Amino acid sequence: SGVFMEKLSVCEEQILLCVMQMKKASGLRDVINGVNERYGHDWKTQTVSTFLSRTVKKGYLKATGKGKSTLYYPVNTLEEYQKEKLQKLLEELFDDDTELLLRCLNELERASETT
Repeated sequence: SGVFMEKLSVCEEQILLCVMQMKKASGLRDVINGVNERYGHDWKTQTVSTFLSRTVKKGYLKATGKGKSTLYYPVNTLEEYQKEKLQKLLEELFDDDTELLLRCLNELERASETT
């Protein structure tokens, strides 16, 4: 089901979300700064570069240009990705029961209002 292919690791997903939230094609340096700032990592160039190429290979990001001038951009929007992840969660964790998912979300919301 859905647009997405092979599952991403947690690190690859952090890279993807970072690029998605930049709302423009991003170079390696921007991604390094973004992911380190957002998630409190101290990832070096090689680490981020590896995660970027895996994320490209899995079909979630596209890359244009070569070497240091390579720009990365998401294949789908953040909203599309969120819907896909939610659909998978609905199928896997809630047995496709939308009512159950909504009840669970309502309980979470009520619990957060009381804290």
